[in-house]
Amino acid sequence: MKDRFKRLYYKTIYGPLAAKNIHNILKKELMDQFGFENMGLIADSLIKRFIEIMNEYTPDKKQILPGQILWLAIAENDRGAPGKFVWMSRLVPVILTLVSPEDLEQMARERRNHIELRPQVVSRVLKEAKAQGGVLSFHDVAVLLGIHPSQVSRAVHKYHQEHPDDVLFTNITKNIRTRFCHIVEQFTIWAKPQLTKSEP
Repeated sequence: MKDRFKRLYYKTIYGPLAAKNIHNILKKELMDQFGFENMGLIADSLIKRFIEIMNEYTPDKKQILPGQILWLAIAENDRGAPGKFVWMSRLVPVILTLVSPEDLEQMARERRNHIELRPQVVSRVLKEAKAQGGVLSFHDVAVLLGIHPSQVSRAVHKYHQEHPDDVLFTNITKNIRTRFCHIVEQFTIWAKPQLTKSEP
């Protein structure tokens, strides 16, 4: 029972992250704007071919520096709602700095390790996403940094303690908690009856 709960939990929490891709951006556009709402399979086939063409003929115009990564965030002006899947949301590409020259300099000169730098790294990527019109969840950040979401929460708390006057960061994290808290609530409601069913 415990293993099944964990499988359901991870599927619910990390499944939406897997849905953040160019395929679902195009699928939403076709279904919302071009009358494909009842033709999901056809839309999927078209999108697969569209992406093949894009990969063949479109050069990457995004300049990504060493230590940066291209990620998809939910658009800041896209309204979240209980029961709304990620593919229904508008996604925006954001460039995030996971390792900056300043980080490396602090590690070299001040002998600070990556755990000590984590609060400022978390703060930076959340602010970078906002500056580019996107919102990241703590689970986004956890995947990007290769850590558990609880460690992201601790880093956020520590940054708040060290920078209590950072109003921008306070507003960003408040928005994140408001926007994404319903995911865990929905999982709890949904998982309870699922766990009472027999294994297939």
